[in-house]
Amino acid sequence: MARNMTALDVGAGSTVAVHGRFEKGSFRMAGFAAAEGGSFADAYGALELPFKPSAARVAISGKDLNVRYTRVPQVPDWQLRRLMRFEVAEVGDTSGTEVASDFNLLPTPPEADGEDIVLLAMARTSLLEEHEAGLEDLGASLECFTPAAIGLYNAYLRHGVVQDDTVLLANVGQDCVDVVILRGPDLVFARNLSGGGRLFQEAVASQLGVQPAQAARLVSEFADLRPGASHATPNHERVSRASSAAAGQLVSLLQSAVLFCKTQVKLPSLKLDRVLVTGGTARMAGLPEVLGAGLGVLLALPPSAVALGFGSVPLFSLYPLAKRVTDWPQAVLGLTFNWGALVGWASVHGGCDWAAVLPLYASGFWWTLLYDTIYAH
Repeated sequence: MARNMTALDVGAGSTVAVHGRFEKGSFRMAGFAAAEGGSFADAYGALELPFKPSAARVAISGKDLNVRYTRVPQVPDWQLRRLMRFEVAEVGDTSGTEVASDFNLLPTPPEADGEDIVLLAMARTSLLEEHEAGLEDLGASLECFTPAAIGLYNAYLRHGVVQDDTVLLANVGQDCVDVVILRGPDLVFARNLSGGGRLFQEAVASQLGVQPAQAARLVSEFADLRPGASHATPNHERVSRASSAAAGQLVSLLQSAVLFCKTQVKLPSLKLDRVLVTGGTARMAGLPEVLGAGLGVLLALPPSAVALGFGSVPLFSLYPLAKRVTDWPQAVLGLTFNWGALVGWASVHGGCDWAAVLPLYASGFWWTLLYDTIYAH
């Protein structure tokens, strides 16, 4: 049965509304509207809709949304509902605020050992009421709220290339990052993290001593994380260097999400095969490659960095034997320990500038040699 649908995503950087018709398994878009970000109170008022909205689905994310996972014995539905009510009540009592919630069972992985994994989403009730008031101002009614990460998962299933591999999806917004991990078509993990495009703007503002609005413009126009990228002016290069530091923070956020997935869902052998990035910040040149490399997807590294990485294998193999066959094991340690300087340089620049890299490697070697010699005595 065909029906009209409206969907909204209210973020710190922008607010987006989409309207269309869902018919025979396909969605036909009939209208679109967007407005620049601002305060939450102004987000709905800034939208000028070129269509008459129908019952709306609203994406929610950010600090007022809590997504968690619980392993439970395989119990009847009524007992599962009671368990979830207890957990939601505990969260509400701890936070001192009223909480709305919903839950669903995830596909059971082979590692589950006879247990069910429950995905539980909770949001501050007052946040939902603010959204409802905004919808009323637009002349729309509410159909449902959905965690933005779950919307990202559903969009990938419908429009992505679904293979039998493990994929991390990251929607990098202005203030938060929605993360999904899936195996084939099965959802494994979903979470929202604090961070996003603001990390880059704050890094540039601090590095160049400019106001946040100017930092946002500089990041949008000049940030380039591609290996060996050329820069028109020294300031443009400083913007990219500051953005590289922020990209490292973003990598750490995603690494923590993967680690959390391994521990909370109890999937210690989880290994990513692909990393896909979307959202406004994903337009930054080189960012998807940086995130892929940081999350251990080796194919995202330049060939020179991969070759140098394999070049360290003989040193790693030799070091355990160095104490037995030489009187200078700390020299072998210095050669091995500082090899990462070569790989790191090649990862960022696409190759090695030996005039710069060899002094760096040599200084690391001598520092390790002297330090380990003193430590040994």
